[in-house]
Amino acid sequence: MVFLGIDGVPFELIQNNPDVFENLTTIGQNGSHGQIESIVPPESSACWPSLTTGRNPGATGVYGFQDRTLDSYETYIPMGRHVRAKRLWDRVTDAGRKATVLNVPVTYPPSDTIQRQVAGFLSGDLQAAAGESIDVDLLSELGYQVDVDVRLGHEDKDAFVEDAHATLAGRYETFKHYIEEDDWDLFFGVFMATDRMNHFLYGDYENETAYAEDFLEFYRELDAYIGALHSRLDEEATLVVASDHGFTELEYEVNCN
Repeated sequence: MVFLGIDGVPFELIQNNPDVFENLTTIGQNGSHGQIESIVPPESSACWPSLTTGRNPGATGVYGFQDRTLDSYETYIPMGRHVRAKRLWDRVTDAGRKATVLNVPVTYPPSDTIQRQVAGFLSGDLQAAAGESIDVDLLSELGYQVDVDVRLGHEDKDAFVEDAHATLAGRYETFKHYIEEDDWDLFFGVFMATDRMNHFLYGDYENETAYAEDFLEFYRELDAYIGALHSRLDEEATLVVASDHGFTELEYEVNCN
């Protein structure tokens, strides 16, 4: 099985833009497709532990980007070690099979009990994200970045878009390499740059303003990469593409505290 995560992508975005998502549309038509529900709260840090365990936050022990220590006002940022429920790739490994897991949020520090892992969102840097079975120099050659530089989204939108494309390209090259080179029973990889793109340019897409075409062009590239990865799979492999939560335009926030 190959699971490709597209963080924060709403089903309606794909459904309303079949010309942008040609490959995903075809994959859905030839298999099955539809809208799934996220969890409460629909935040990446809580969603990915739930999606990869099949359990809700009450069982995973991860409730958001920042959690509170039991019986205390002290807070901490949940990491992979805080996830209490068993992850899918651990079940695969326990069954005597092999898993390659790349860039899944909330998996830091990387596990060395599974075949291969590069931790995702919340990893400090590439060296810290890579497990012992990973060649960091190879990741650098492939253009792998742990995440998009989100500071650029606030400071320089053009530079942000360029960095998002670079991150996406590096992720694709890495996924392609390990899909072809590893002997896996489960390949699990997440594209996180989609969530970053949505945070900073979804409003442009909704309102057809300055960066609307940049937004759609980014997704054309993502769709092309998914199509290319799909074409490399043999008939025995099952492909699943899914998001952890959806997205919409943010017009205003209210702080009730």
